[in-house]
Amino acid sequence: MTRTDVINRVARDINAGTYAELGVRNPADNFDKVNVPNKCGCDLTRNDDDRITQQSTDEFFATTKAKGLFFIDADHRHEQNLKDFRNAIFALRKGGAIIMHDCLPKTADACVDEKPPGGGPWNGTVWKTWRYIRGRKDLASAVVSCDHGCGIVMRAKRKDAIDSSDESLNWANADQWANVVSEADFAVKGLGCLG
Repeated sequence: MTRTDVINRVARDINAGTYAELGVRNPADNFDKVNVPNKCGCDLTRNDDDRITQQSTDEFFATTKAKGLFFIDADHRHEQNLKDFRNAIFALRKGGAIIMHDCLPKTADACVDEKPPGGGPWNGTVWKTWRYIRGRKDLASAVVSCDHGCGIVMRAKRKDAIDSSDESLNWANADQWANVVSEADFAVKGLGCLG
């Protein structure tokens, strides 16, 4: 299962109608495969698709209208990633969803603020934003255990929340606090996995 599979399943289940992708990079990798009729996105690099603007996410949110579905895969540092999430939740239409990439790093080398030299996976500190989300009682969420962790968020009341200030809750023990669901469970339950 890939990020695109998760996005398309959520888009179908919520009848998204509109989609915004933050951090497009190469449109052929994901953006072009998303089955939503009205799509737009932003990235700092130039591309030839007029639906994708060359601008920062801050500039993008200064002019964007409400969307049914956001996919956040731009700056992987917690401070900016959290800002992108807060902007997306503010611009989210009723019944909409946000999907965040890179919520489940697999190694300590992959979950640092700055991209390490030499390549390899880099998830940054997105997991800290996920910890923040799991601490909110007004958001239902689950992270699908695929493609470096695809976190799904919708506005919904829930009874319990983690203590997001608890520093012992980290990327290495995310299975204990992040509401991680398997690909198989997500394939069967879809948004029913959110809690």
